[in-house]
Amino acid sequence: MIILIIGIFFIAFIIYLISIKQVADQEGDSDIVMDMKRTIQPYSGINEELFISYINNLDMFQKNIEFVDISSKYFYNAIENLYDIQLYDQDFDFSNKIEVIARTGEEMLLNISLKHGTLFIPKYLNK
Repeated sequence: MIILIIGIFFIAFIIYLISIKQVADQEGDSDIVMDMKRTIQPYSGINEELFISYINNLDMFQKNIEFVDISSKYFYNAIENLYDIQLYDQDFDFSNKIEVIARTGEEMLLNISLKHGTLFIPKYLNK
């Protein structure tokens, strides 16, 4: 009987540790996505509509991060929003920042795909 109680306690403790790690991973992803938003904030006035679209696509990317096929579509839409913002006013060249954001997001997607054993072929990490 005591062994059964200890076994149940041990299993509950393992489940607790796994859930804490998942929450910590999600918080880390949240910080990374927030940095992606802050990096582009100075250029938000070039085209507000495209900037809002970028933010919305990043939010959907973050919410669906566990589903690489869905999340990657939102992420690449966000990257396209950035290139469109840059084209809107050619006095601002922030393509280096776009590349950093693209590689960072693809690293997140690649890590999730490896974790789940799904296929993901990055565009920017291969350059």
